[in-house]
Amino acid sequence: QVALSVLHEPAAAVALEAMRLADAGDLWEAVYQPDEVPGEAAASVHSEAVQLLASAAAAAGWQPVEPAPRLFDGFYNASLVLRRQTLGEASALDGGHAQSAAGEVVVDVDAGGAPWLPVGPPRDVRLRLKHRHLTIMGYQVVWLRPRALDCLDDGAKGHIVEGWLRDLGLAAHP
Repeated sequence: QVALSVLHEPAAAVALEAMRLADAGDLWEAVYQPDEVPGEAAASVHSEAVQLLASAAAAAGWQPVEPAPRLFDGFYNASLVLRRQTLGEASALDGGHAQSAAGEVVVDVDAGGAPWLPVGPPRDVRLRLKHRHLTIMGYQVVWLRPRALDCLDDGAKGHIVEGWLRDLGLAAHP
């Protein structure tokens, strides 16, 4: 992840150039070994929450990308990737803020977070770097806490999922 940060972080451009020039490029070649790093083992999946969000997002004009692709040159996984069904049209979403430069939204799942805690950025440094890297590449990254659905009936789950769509800026306007 450090090499990916140096490679893609605009603020690290000077460091990247210095590494590429050091020892006739040998330093950078020793550090950047994408074929030697397995990347993220697996997407954190909470299948019920992901399926409910995918269905609700599809009804709001988003298309789930199936299967969810490996991102950032295959280094990262995603639980769900959503794309506007028609990228060329003006977005009807909250001023267009949900549509990234890539036209895709990456949904990352906090499967272990307690449902009563406020949703915020991940605390784990690897996940924070993952979100930063995906943002640099033009994706909008959203952080979902699916345990909020635990022990709820279907009607209450639907209400929570609709709230997620609104909170994430993915709900279509009436």
